[in-house]
Amino acid sequence: MPKSPTQPKNATRQVLIKFIIKDLPSIVLSLALFLGGIWLLSLHIPGWSLLWGLIILPIGFAFMVYTLDDVARNVIVPAPFKLTKCKVCSKNTYAREDDKDVICGRCREDITKAILEKETE
Repeated sequence: MPKSPTQPKNATRQVLIKFIIKDLPSIVLSLALFLGGIWLLSLHIPGWSLLWGLIILPIGFAFMVYTLDDVARNVIVPAPFKLTKCKVCSKNTYAREDDKDVICGRCREDITKAILEKETE
């Protein structure tokens, strides 16, 4: 599992425990509902397989999409960002936690344009 460079040493263990306790049962349950709906539809029991299969199949599919999206967001951790002030205009902007001198995108563009204009003169 990928981990952020700022995580402590035992963070991998905590992520693994959280995955086993929270995410793995959700994945198993969603797959069981989805595959159970397909299995019920394949039984061809008059009335009941169509009724329960058509109810369980979309519930299992929606739950599976939601669960896999949640797992992907938790396992693939983006770089940690924090809200800081721009050194030039003092507006709030997002930057990595370890950055100390932060310049927002608008100020960076203005500075770049000013430098390019001075070079063309």
